Amino acid sequence: MKSSGFSFILYISSGIFPVFINLLTGQWTCAREVFKLLFSSLDYMKLNYSELVNNLQENIMLINWKRYYNKNTIPISKNNLRKYEINNRIPIKHIKNIQPYMVPQNVLLTARAKVIQIPLNISNDFAYFFGYLFGDGSVESNGKRINFSDESFQQMKRMNYLSEKLFNITGAIYSRRPVLSKKPAYTLEIGSKVLNSFFSGYFKFPKGKKHDLIIPTSFFSDRELLKYFLIGLFDSDGTLPKNPYSCKQLFIDIAMKDRGMIEDIKKALSLFGIETLKLYPRKSKSPNSNKKCITWELRIRRRSQIERFLIEIGFSHPDKGNRYKKLKSFLRL
Repeated sequence: MKSSGFSFILYISSGIFPVFINLLTGQWTCAREVFKLLFSSLDYMKLNYSELVNNLQENIMLINWKRYYNKNTIPISKNNLRKYEINNRIPIKHIKNIQPYMVPQNVLLTARAKVIQIPLNISNDFAYFFGYLFGDGSVESNGKRINFSDESFQQMKRMNYLSEKLFNITGAIYSRRPVLSKKPAYTLEIGSKVLNSFFSGYFKFPKGKKHDLIIPTSFFSDRELLKYFLIGLFDSDGTLPKNPYSCKQLFIDIAMKDRGMIEDIKKALSLFGIETLKLYPRKSKSPNSNKKCITWELRIRRRSQIERFLIEIGFSHPDKGNRYKKLKSFLRL
């Protein structure tokens, strides 16, 4: 049976945040079995509880831990036991020993104050958010924030809404004007050490400058989630004609500096029956400097494959979504 709602809430003081973890499942088995896999290949994906514990910052503490305590399951010295009883919290490193004895109820973890909710069941919204992070997002190297940028203010508002819906936190949107760009741009900064730790620790998303990106292998086992991941990715780094009626050559392209990631995207599109041209290296200038760099383009040119992309994947970005509708109308889809 499917779970009836996995979620956990992390509390953190300027860092990691208490965590309510709802361990309810439709049919309860011991936690070892429930969290045995990093993801499920069903119509949703589940985070692995053990992997989660191992990759969160070490200053998280388990609250109300005594209801789980058994001298045979948690070997603790008397001095430490007394300290943990007074504070009603125990270091997260002991959770592994508690895990097989957990009952289906909430687990509360804390390091101090703020509340962040991390879904243990991966939804379409999460897949979109994660895909957009691969394109126009970043995880700061200082461990304090995750950021998004776009020329569309409405898109930044949308990402802020998704952040609140998924993680119970909103960020701040700032306007800026890149040095070599005539258009204003917007940045969404979400100040959360726990989200930074979650994406960089659990999902191994690189901090700072993005490199060696890969689509998590588990996404390839869930067609619906892979679709929404790709929508988020193409909403950020994908392109299509502004006006198909005056366009000499119809196209849908995506470009990234990471060749390995482009190869992953090509593989993902093939699962939807979408054929692309060979990877194309293009030399270009950075929008913020005169420095030249190589980006790898993945191009869709054949009309039949463009039509398949529009039907199977599509766009939902406020601006690109309008172009998407025009292109569908032009192709009579």
